[in-house]
This record gives sequence, structure tokens and C-alpha cells, in this order.
Amino acid sequence: MIGALVVTFVASLLLAKELGTLGAGGGFLGMSTLAYAVCGALDPDAPFDARQAATWFTYAFLHGGLFHILMNSMSIHQLGRMLDALTMPRNVYMAFLAGVLGGAATVELWAAIQGGRHAITVGASAGACGLLGALLALTYKARGGFFGELRKELLSSTILLVIIGFLPGISGAGHVGGLIAGALCGLVIRKRGSLRFPNDPLTIIPDALTSLVGAACLAAVLWFAATAPQDAKLLRTAKPVLRCIGTFSEWLDPSAPRPSAADIDEWVVELDGLNAPRTLRPIVADLLRLAHGSGLLDGRTPDPAKTPEMRAAAETLFKRAAAVVDDSGWFVTPR
Repeated sequence: MIGALVVTFVASLLLAKELGTLGAGGGFLGMSTLAYAVCGALDPDAPFDARQAATWFTYAFLHGGLFHILMNSMSIHQLGRMLDALTMPRNVYMAFLAGVLGGAATVELWAAIQGGRHAITVGASAGACGLLGALLALTYKARGGFFGELRKELLSSTILLVIIGFLPGISGAGHVGGLIAGALCGLVIRKRGSLRFPNDPLTIIPDALTSLVGAACLAAVLWFAATAPQDAKLLRTAKPVLRCIGTFSEWLDPSAPRPSAADIDEWVVELDGLNAPRTLRPIVADLLRLAHGSGLLDGRTPDPAKTPEMRAAAETLFKRAAAVVDDSGWFVTPR
């Protein structure tokens, strides 16, 4: 699990660099809110669709800086080792995933109750709380000896966790939801015991659910890994493409002053260096062809007879680019 957290953290930093927002967040190696949204942060204000459902998993693999991922990784490592020692390795994954989903559900529910705008949620702390909740459920009857002392330590950690949840920038709802979901998961683990009985439904059903939820989590992460780079390119290049089309259309206006050679060179350099996503690449290519055909790039004055036709073509390119931007949803839904 910790390896997955580290890999996705590094990948998110590369995407933030693509967007030019690396270091824009509150912590060291943090990102902007938009960069987190592209990478799969949980946004309780976004409409619930397939993408939003995927963020119920992916938000746990994103972190608000180096300190955030270090703290969560240490918590998961320590709590996971304790739960692994008490039960079975698969139960660790089951409790972690239960915490992640429980935290996401509670964040959404709390946002719906409060109303208004809410911050995005990132981090695996809900999963860590799931591990803590499972340990509490397994040791809640212990009164003496090793397990009694462990129970006291876990209760102290729980109280500290609740207090931390009230701090600014901390998702208290996510912590509480993860803790409750993990405790329920721990009760299931306690009920079925720590041994495997192949024909016991108390063993088969939770294991099957864990496998299904784990597969859904992997699919969600892979989906964002495939779509996020293109989304990042679109967000970085959409406005420059629209601006270049608008500038070219202005140059075709007979009443406007002719652009200087330096203006034209700057325009070409900006357009060539955009590294546009595949959805905008044909539009950029058509714009360059139209610009070459106008003669402006060669220092010639456009043919007045063809100017209306070229301006209409530029307007069509602008509409095509705007349609791509609108279809993406990034410039329509505020994030």
C-alpha cells in the first residue's frame, strides 16, 4: 500500500509540473486545487457521476505535500503491522479499503448537510483510521495484559485523532467515517475469527468483497493515470490556443494595424511550443495551415478578397476549440 502511495504521489507531482502549479499548495511539494482535481481528489461539490465515483478511491492516493504523505505512510505501516499480527494480511487491505470508502461517504454526507462550497479532500488518513477502527473492534473486550495495554494506546490515539480533526485543513469527517467503517470491518473480522474456513460464508463473502473493492480501486487509479495527463495538457494549453486563434482573427481585420514581424514570430513560437493534447492538436495544425495560407507568416498582406473566408475559418476553429474545452467540463464546473 505504501508503495502505491509513493508512486501516485510522484506521478501527481509530475502532473502538477505539467500544469505549472508544483509548489502552489500549502505544504512542501504541494499542488494547486486544480491539479489535485485533475489527479482524482474527492470534490464533494462535484456532480456524482462515474468520475466522481472513482474519486472515492483515488483521493486516498494523493497527498498535500511531503509531510502529509510521510505521516500517513508511517501511520499505515505501524497500524497495518499490528493488524497483520492479530489477524491475516488480507484483513489489513479490507480494513484500509473500508476506511477509504467510509471516509469518502462521510465527507460527501457532511458536505450535503452543511451546504455551500467545500474544499477538496486528499490523503490516506481515512484508510489509516480504518486500520485503527479495526484494531479497536478486535481489542475492545481486552482488560489486562498485552491486549489491554494495546487497547489503552489505541483509545489514546483515537482521542488524539478526533482532536486533530478539528484543526483547519484537516478532514474531520473523513477521519470519523474511516474510523467507523474500520470498526465495522473489525467486528466482521472478529466474528469470523482469524482462521480460514473455506466453506464458511463469513470468510468467503468479506474476502470476495475485498477483492472486488480492491479491483475497483485499481481500475479507478489506472483510469486517472490514463486521463490525467491529457487533462493536464488541456488545462495548460486551452486558453493559449483560444488566444492565438483570436489574435490571428484580429490580424485579418482590414481596419486593424498590421502585426510586426516580432509579433508574428512570438505568435508562432507560442503555438509551436504548446504541446497540445490530442483533442486540440488538429485545431492547432489547421490554424497554422490557415496562417501560412494567409501570407501573414511570410510578411505579406492577406488577399482582401479571401479575408472574409479566412476570418470565417478562424471563427470555426475558435468554436471547435471552445467545444473541446466545454466537453472536458474543467472550465464549466468550478473546482
